[in-house]
Amino acid sequence: MTGESALEQLRALLHQIDLDEQLRVRAVQQAILDAESWQWRQRADDFYAAAPRRNNFHGKAATAELFEARQRCHATALACLRRAALIDWEAGHPLVDPAGEVVNDG
Repeated sequence: MTGESALEQLRALLHQIDLDEQLRVRAVQQAILDAESWQWRQRADDFYAAAPRRNNFHGKAATAELFEARQRCHATALACLRRAALIDWEAGHPLVDPAGEVVNDG
């Protein structure tokens, strides 16, 4: 092994360590976001906004397909709201259902 190839290997190893560190930092950032209820409420809003509407251009999609897509978007949004409520409950905040009603005050 020459000195130059050893140096190249060392550089490659350091580059890999840097990439791994970036990946770990990003994973921690994502875990923190996933633990915040506001992020899940935002995701719910995004799924509600993505649901097909009557006045949208739908191309060649059948009515049944649009209905199913709308149902999936709304079901996913509801799941996100339930996740947000669970996170709030675990944090000791009042449990609020997706309609905005306080379910349990303490």
